[in-house]
Amino acid sequence: MSPVPVENQALWLSVRPAFAQLIIDGHKKVELRRVRPRAPQGTLTVLYATSPIQSIIGMFILDRVEQDEPRSFWERNRLLCGIEAEDFNAYFKDVARAVGLHIGETWKLEDSISLASIRSVWPGFSPPRSFRYLQCSWGNKSIALALPDNSVKPLLLGGYILRE
Repeated sequence: MSPVPVENQALWLSVRPAFAQLIIDGHKKVELRRVRPRAPQGTLTVLYATSPIQSIIGMFILDRVEQDEPRSFWERNRLLCGIEAEDFNAYFKDVARAVGLHIGETWKLEDSISLASIRSVWPGFSPPRSFRYLQCSWGNKSIALALPDNSVKPLLLGGYILRE
């Protein structure tokens, strides 16, 4: 069972579409990163599929963050990562620590939220290359994006209000 979501914290995670779909389908249980996010167990994670999809497709609860030297990390997690050893080794070449975000409970959005929709309320918005921290509060089944003029505009996302 996944941890209860941490209030007031969320993580926007940009992921290649094939890997994002594996996460949503439950076939990828560890998302790999070179940089460890400062996100505790229970953090709500917004799953953004990068180009060509360019949409928020779902979310998950962060079960835990693990890091270790790449060889040991691979030995423990190879069946959970959704990639082959050659790709793992290439990704972590010349890196001292492999970071894995262990995926807890996952939700697929009925209707994904496109980058164009986000930009319609936040002109010039650019999704992060890897991740971005967000503020989160419960209610209204929406995301609220904090705009540069300090106004807040909602977007639908299953039970959470998010702010940058």
